[in-house]
Amino acid sequence: MDKYNVYQDIGKRTGGDLFFGVVGPVRTGKSTFIKRFMELVVLPEMDDPDEKQRTRDELPQSASGRLVMTTEPKFVPKQAAKIQFPNKETGRIRLIDCVGFMVPGAVGSLDLEERMVRTPWSEEEMEFSKAAAIGTRKVIHDHANIGIVLTTDGTFGELKRKDYEEAEARIVEECEMAGKPFVILLNTARPGAPETKALCTELKERYKKNVVAMNIKNMNRSDADNLMEEILYDFPITKIYIETPKWFDFLECDHWMKSDLIEKVRRVLKGLSKIGEIRENILKLDAPYIKEVIVKEKQLENGFVSLLITMEDKYYYEILSDLAQADIKGEYDLISMLRDLSANRQQFEEPDSSLRPWEQPASR
Repeated sequence: MDKYNVYQDIGKRTGGDLFFGVVGPVRTGKSTFIKRFMELVVLPEMDDPDEKQRTRDELPQSASGRLVMTTEPKFVPKQAAKIQFPNKETGRIRLIDCVGFMVPGAVGSLDLEERMVRTPWSEEEMEFSKAAAIGTRKVIHDHANIGIVLTTDGTFGELKRKDYEEAEARIVEECEMAGKPFVILLNTARPGAPETKALCTELKERYKKNVVAMNIKNMNRSDADNLMEEILYDFPITKIYIETPKWFDFLECDHWMKSDLIEKVRRVLKGLSKIGEIRENILKLDAPYIKEVIVKEKQLENGFVSLLITMEDKYYYEILSDLAQADIKGEYDLISMLRDLSANRQQFEEPDSSLRPWEQPASR
């Protein structure tokens, strides 16, 4: 694995278990994604040849057309695979192939009646749509700690983009309710096309989530790693450290500048909870004394964020003038004042010889 390992960082966030719930409407490529991800990421890291072969045999099958392939949730592999991170720590990884929400035009019924399917959640068969709803909910809430929502723009297969929109919205809502990090993966035949980029922007604005466009059938290792990094950005912020100029620390909390800055920072950070939301373009603090807000560091593996707030020089000298009760407009005035203070200090610390009785001549 690479020196920088996104899976290791995710493992630190989840306690070592990487359980991905792959959810979405039917016919979006969920099974294809799981198969490719396992072949690219998981199988190469497995050492036990027997376990590797069993896992390979458990990979889901996929097909083109309107026919719904996955009719019950599947854990791939059945027993979570053990992998070793670059820091020599071990973790477990497993993907869950979920029954997709039905969409108009997909073949999932028999003689115009809804298909009955079996699920691990019930001993009785149930309607496909019910299995999809219950399965998605259980996978996201009970079995996965990370979500991957699969959707598509309709550039492959026989279904259109509009056929997926209602089911897509329902699944995103379900994932939001679960409160776990997830990313939206847009399966498309044209990842780099302008219209695809426009759709990604639209979905990101609509759902307030990271959206990645990818041709899943042609996914490579780099694509998989980039997707995992986008997931990392959906984990919560744990701590924010704010650095200000040293002179700012001398101000009392009730000083107008410090109290104003504290209020502005609270207001800006109030609505931020995910580490991916920390961006310099949304951390603008509207105050004349602030020069800029810089994101110094974002530690994706633990949610720590470090910000640097720089101040305009003009206000630095105004604060000095108030504290020194002198007019200081710039460096020249400051150095001049320091020189005068130094001279006065030396004069004060060196007493007049007339005040030193032990140095006076003895009287006769």
